[in-house]
Amino acid sequence: MKVTFLGTNGWYNYDNHETSCVLVESKNYNLIFDLGSGIKNLNKIKFKKKQTFIFISHLHLDHVIGIHYLNSISNLGDINILLHKKYNSKFKEIFNKPYTLKYNNYKNKIKIIPFDEKKKPNIPINFTSKKLKHSDPSYGFKFFLDKRIISYCTDTKLCQNLFDLSSGTDLSIIECNQYKKKKNFHLSFEEINENLFKFKTRKIALTHFGPDDFSSVKQRYYKLKKEVDLNKNIKLFITKDFFSLKI
Repeated sequence: MKVTFLGTNGWYNYDNHETSCVLVESKNYNLIFDLGSGIKNLNKIKFKKKQTFIFISHLHLDHVIGIHYLNSISNLGDINILLHKKYNSKFKEIFNKPYTLKYNNYKNKIKIIPFDEKKKPNIPINFTSKKLKHSDPSYGFKFFLDKRIISYCTDTKLCQNLFDLSSGTDLSIIECNQYKKKKNFHLSFEEINENLFKFKTRKIALTHFGPDDFSSVKQRYYKLKKEVDLNKNIKLFITKDFFSLKI
């Protein structure tokens, strides 16, 4: 299974880094986590055409602005977009005129599938979802694919659901931006480091960096690595656009 980070910025794209989007290539399906502007980077990599499942965490623009690019992606199969039922009607409003081409007029067949925590949709992907702590509700995911477990949690403060979704995974994808603040709806590198082993995962990939945060996080990571062996039990990765790993 291959995981490729197509967009690793939050807020807006800058310095050749696009906003939130991750591709997971499993044996039978392609999964995409969030529809930030990074979706257009699919045209710059090689991947096999398969049935595609896109999971949306919430409707902040840096996570859905990529709907505008979907029609330009050349190698996608039929597309299923899953998001919490709370956001279903609003998402259909955005994915429509006058903002962009209406979702049912695309060259690929696009189906929008709402879910909630109690009722799983009828799809061949085994996953669970939990509400995270953000300024607007953001939903994290845990996926069970090809005998591997992956979680994706973005736009959240520290919370038990974040740890629950990460627990027992082969890879946990977690947002990381800004310095530690009392009133903040995002995770800082320091908070992640202080709670590192609460995630109970084999690997952590940090993404969704704020403006100028990538170099800052990298510097802080290597500074702390001199003092503490962060890789003793958990491998920690700082991602950038087109970074990929196999699990």
